[in-house]
Amino acid sequence: MKKKELQELRTKEVKELKTLFAKKKQELARIVLEVRVGKIKNVHAGHTLRRDSAQIATLIREKELQG
Repeated sequence: MKKKELQELRTKEVKELKTLFAKKKQELARIVLEVRVGKIKNVHAGHTLRRDSAQIATLIREKELQG
């Protein structure tokens, strides 16, 4: 995730972030399955999705702690 995209996510509400987080998790599950089957050979895509979802989860937690 680029720095500008991360700044855009910081302006979103918790509800929006949670839906985006759920979409990223579903996409990650799909990619992991396709890598195991051999359909996708780009294993780095899973790594970037995992990192993006972790960044979104961190933003959600920060906003929840702020109130």
